Amino acid sequence: MGDSAGVGPEITAKAWKARELHSLAPFFAVGDSRAILKVWDGPIARITDPEEANSAFATALPVLALDDADEVTPGIPTDGSARIALHSLELAVGLASAGAASGVITGPVSKAQLYGIGFSYPGQTEFVAERCGISGENAVMMLAGPTLRVVPLTVHISLADVPASLSIEMIVAKARVTARGLLRNFGIERPRLAFAGLNPHAGEGGALGREEIDIIMPAIEQLRAEGIDAIGPFAADALFHARARAGYDVALCP
Repeated sequence: MGDSAGVGPEITAKAWKARELHSLAPFFAVGDSRAILKVWDGPIARITDPEEANSAFATALPVLALDDADEVTPGIPTDGSARIALHSLELAVGLASAGAASGVITGPVSKAQLYGIGFSYPGQTEFVAERCGISGENAVMMLAGPTLRVVPLTVHISLADVPASLSIEMIVAKARVTARGLLRNFGIERPRLAFAGLNPHAGEGGALGREEIDIIMPAIEQLRAEGIDAIGPFAADALFHARARAGYDVALCP
């Protein structure tokens, strides 16, 4: 549930409370149960096995409790709360990889605190990817909502480093993974991929930058040659309004 000193415990509790309004699959929290009770007075059920979540979920928030560390104070992240966050992430990913859970929802963490205890990844995304045996261009992050899906092609780097991080090979690799994911996870048989440009107005034909001409467009052409429905690059300010969204299944952005 992320950093126990952050908003993760409250978000987790409110998500369980929302089961009364939405049809939610049973889930369980991994983390410090004491942190939840500091911000919420609802029922929790401490569990030792993910299977127990199914029977407990209807009447209490199931928590695979990591209560062996020092208690944290809400709003004050510490090295201790960072260690709990990392431990809970490691445990959750391991359970999902072993088939004991269907997936992992990561809560908010303090990157500064994680870095302070030796966490060497730019973010949780890269940590999860490595633990799943996926690296580099085959690791894709998708932000998915009811009416919009977005894949950032570059993740957790400085904006100044984005242009040099783009390559035809990287874009093609991530687009292939995205297309397969839309088919497998969303049931879209012929996914439509729309690409945003890097520069204002998608470069204005090279007047405002050549990344669209030299990198993004060649990647799109290669994808089309492979039978993937790819369009763009489009100016980002024109790509996300409702009418534009009707023309694609996912937007891929530099």
